[in-house]
Amino acid sequence: MKKLYVPLSVVFILFLAFSCSSDMSYDLTGSWSVENEMYSEQHGFIENTFEEGFVVTEQKGHVFKGYKTYVHSLDKKEYTENFSGTISIYGDIVIAEHEDGILVGVVENRNSIILQYAENGDVPKVQYVKLKRFEK
Repeated sequence: MKKLYVPLSVVFILFLAFSCSSDMSYDLTGSWSVENEMYSEQHGFIENTFEEGFVVTEQKGHVFKGYKTYVHSLDKKEYTENFSGTISIYGDIVIAEHEDGILVGVVENRNSIILQYAENGDVPKVQYVKLKRFEK
């Protein structure tokens, strides 16, 4: 019986060492197209799509920065907002927009990210955002 414990212990230790040391890194740099579903009391339900609307310009380890560009659905003007964020080894993302809200989400795969957004204040709103890596 002791002969069985030793090999099993070695396998278990190797499994733990491998799973703890494997740093799953994600490269988010580049352009992402945006599919957006939004709700606010002021504007109601809105759906938008933007090609290259989300751009990660730089990433160092688990920290990144970039900007998003969109056309406002009511005034039809184009806006650009900077952001910075972090990504965990498990693909969990937190993004702080430099102007207002916070996005949280997860990487589905190397070409797809799901984010959820919340903003409070005078015009509170929520959004469900799907990013797809933009390939020209």
